[in-house]
Amino acid sequence: MFKGILNAMNFIHILLSLLLVHVATAQPGHSFGDSHGHFLSKRSPSAPGGDGICHTYIIQEHDTCASLAERYKVTTSNIETWNVGSWGWPGCARLKQGDFACLSSGALPMPVSLPNAVCGPQVPGTQRPAKYSDLASLNPCPSSQCCAKSGQCVPPPSKTTTSVAPTQTWQMSVYSKDTCEGDYFTVQGHEDQHAAACIVLTDDTNTKISDSTTSCRWWSDAGLNWGTCSSGKLTKPKSWYIKSGKCAMFSGKKCVDEDWIGETYPPFKGCQSGRTGFMSPGKGKTWGAVQCYEMKSSGA
Repeated sequence: MFKGILNAMNFIHILLSLLLVHVATAQPGHSFGDSHGHFLSKRSPSAPGGDGICHTYIIQEHDTCASLAERYKVTTSNIETWNVGSWGWPGCARLKQGDFACLSSGALPMPVSLPNAVCGPQVPGTQRPAKYSDLASLNPCPSSQCCAKSGQCVPPPSKTTTSVAPTQTWQMSVYSKDTCEGDYFTVQGHEDQHAAACIVLTDDTNTKISDSTTSCRWWSDAGLNWGTCSSGKLTKPKSWYIKSGKCAMFSGKKCVDEDWIGETYPPFKGCQSGRTGFMSPGKGKTWGAVQCYEMKSSGA
């Protein structure tokens, strides 16, 4: 019996030795390990898609070109080269969460859509032009206005002005699907923390976007069509994105403490959900109203 146990142990030892030899000699891309004998924690280099567009990646919080290069088996120089000329590309030193980046060779992607954009290439549903260099000419503003980086038509810059600049715009989009996709509400305004309005999402709130009004729109067909917020039926959002400012959410139609269900985190968090943090509204919570504002310092 003791001899049988020894034979079994020797057999197991031989199997383990063969497995270790396979791991040590496996080629890159195999499931067991790479050419250095480490278990694979990196993927094979990416290739352009069937449409010729580069392998497009959405920048996440804490991403750097160095970490992406390590993960995708490329170099930081590759990433810089592949993204030269891309719309709004800030360079590896200033990656912006939520933006697109090419992680392979290929044609540059269309820029990220902005829910409230009315001009430029980031208007939802905009088709790719035949020439990427024509992006700036897409969805032009009236001749008397210019298209700002925010996708809004604004007056041309003037060297002199006597008007008082409005409070910075706060803006939030609330989506029917995870990862900030699907139909959605957009709300924006200019109030500070001393004058924040209570916005009932399914009410017929003013839809005009201006420097002084609060507005709410409901975008259907994944952002291709819009109407007043009263036409939207979304009561249990799955994700949201705040571009600027801060918003609190309430279960009822009054922004009162007893109906408070959560609040947003800073814009750098990107697309948010019930998993963003302990202050976020829980999954499946009913939203009745929101109260948003742009923080204004006492010295402003």
